Amino acid sequence: MSLLESDDNLYTSFDEDAAARVDGGVTTHGGDASVASSSGCMACSAAIIPLYISHGFSAWGDRMWQFALGLMISEVWLGTLVPISIYSFAIYIVAFLLVPLVGAWIDRADRLTVMFIAIVVGAYVRVVLSLLSRCLWRAASVVWARA
Repeated sequence: MSLLESDDNLYTSFDEDAAARVDGGVTTHGGDASVASSSGCMACSAAIIPLYISHGFSAWGDRMWQFALGLMISEVWLGTLVPISIYSFAIYIVAFLLVPLVGAWIDRADRLTVMFIAIVVGAYVRVVLSLLSRCLWRAASVVWARA
């Protein structure tokens, strides 16, 4: 390994394939990160296409649910948009307040711990929301039966 000096920078010349093996295919030269050329990169780009497709379907499903929920709320409360506005405001204010905190926690915490907690919290939220919707459905059916 030879050491070459320039005016401002110190460069080390070395075998780029060895560097790719050491740091997982990413080499840095003068502060610029680049992916080393190898046959593994083609496999990575081919494997990322299903990931993009999956993300697209997931995002599409989320947007459709948001749209459908607004329509369902408007069917329950006819003639007013106040409940839809309250729902949207509540969703966006919670996202505005919690996303930075959760993002900072995710950056600091261990990946396996974050995944475990996210799965457990998601499961509990689903159970609580199903019980809540069941209670609300029973209360609504009682009110509708009296009307």
